[in-house]
Amino acid sequence: MPFEDDFARVLQETADVTPPAGAAALAAGAAQRGRRRRRRNVLAGAAAFALVLGGGATVAARWGPQHVSDRVAANDSTPALPTPSPAASSPGAAASPSATPDAAPSSAPPVSGDSLLALLTGHLAGWQTSNPMSRGTETATGYGGGPYAQFTVTDGEGEGSVAVDIGRQPLPLAVDADWMNCPDPTYQPYTKCSRRQQPDGSYLLVRQGFLNPDNAHGYQQWSAELFRPDGLTVTVVEYNMPGPTTYTLSRSEPPLSPEQMTAIATDPAWLAAARAVPAPPALPAGGNPMGLGFRQASIQSLLATAAPLLPNGLTEADQGGTDGTAHFTVDDGHGKSLFEVTVQDWSIFKEGTSSGADITDSFKDATVLPDGSRVMTYSESDWANHPGIVRNGVDLLRPDHLRVLVHSFNGPSPMLTKTRTKPVLTLEQLQAIADSPTWEGIAK
Repeated sequence: MPFEDDFARVLQETADVTPPAGAAALAAGAAQRGRRRRRRNVLAGAAAFALVLGGGATVAARWGPQHVSDRVAANDSTPALPTPSPAASSPGAAASPSATPDAAPSSAPPVSGDSLLALLTGHLAGWQTSNPMSRGTETATGYGGGPYAQFTVTDGEGEGSVAVDIGRQPLPLAVDADWMNCPDPTYQPYTKCSRRQQPDGSYLLVRQGFLNPDNAHGYQQWSAELFRPDGLTVTVVEYNMPGPTTYTLSRSEPPLSPEQMTAIATDPAWLAAARAVPAPPALPAGGNPMGLGFRQASIQSLLATAAPLLPNGLTEADQGGTDGTAHFTVDDGHGKSLFEVTVQDWSIFKEGTSSGADITDSFKDATVLPDGSRVMTYSESDWANHPGIVRNGVDLLRPDHLRVLVHSFNGPSPMLTKTRTKPVLTLEQLQAIADSPTWEGIAK
């Protein structure tokens, strides 16, 4: 499925938890919460980093439909990068990243796009390369405009694409953030993923997934992401098609193995370019990079509060959660059903300061309960274009601006085949859960 369609679905699903806002705010919110809505792949993850943090992770913005290469001329005067280390050049061998503290980025010399292409070429021995695209550090910007190098490659058995993106993250590393961890298998059941901490404290995240995470066929996107303790990042992304936006299936799998991607990502030769990337601003107090107008309850508190509210005879299993939404399955003897809950405290919203719009704008036409709460209920068939998937939902906003959003599906995952005709929990049962006073205070 094309990126535009997949990202459109992220926007649609973000509307579940985000009030109306301007296009830019909505896009940023979708990028940040894309993983929360379980369709997030590496592309959307890079969008979250670029749009929310501005740290130089550029995959999504660069590979969007309006990408224009600004490759630097080969005869410019910027210094070249070192050649790849022998260990890193060998397929399957991963070099250890440097642990030397990073110098101030303003003092680091620029690195040209052609130098980055030359470094990537050194890792592609045995592959024919074409369609070079790159951006050097001298023209790099934040928010999707960082340095990168990209090729179409072939070994005679079909074309693929390989790219390296370089950037920085705010410090300290958000090691528990969703985008630095493997995706929730409930929502990306066909993605293979591992995260390993390196001897120098870096984290290496390797993913093998699909552009459409709903199925296990079609366009594949594999990646290796290195997050260093000093904030420098190297991301290798590859596809089983000639280019990230070509959408012509040209080989069964992306060209490089996970070990070969790891060897590229961990080659310290990339760090000369990473050090020349402007450092992003530090995260504001409270870890709220977008100035969101609400506080979210923790996954642990959501799980602990929701379980006792289940109707008699139902118990929770398969607990999990990501970025503000907790989930578990329940089974009444006729098949598993996924339950989701999100709780947000919107009492901190400040017009003109917080991003987006006031949550009350989304509840103007809602049903008003005797206590002044506003509630919206809905039952959706073929949810998010998933044939047969039914989602029941209740969205409740209390007078103190505490929002409780609950869903029940007719299967253990919206990405898998349904296991029952209807969700376990009815709209009436969901509303009783959302209206419980036990939610008070958990999002403070």
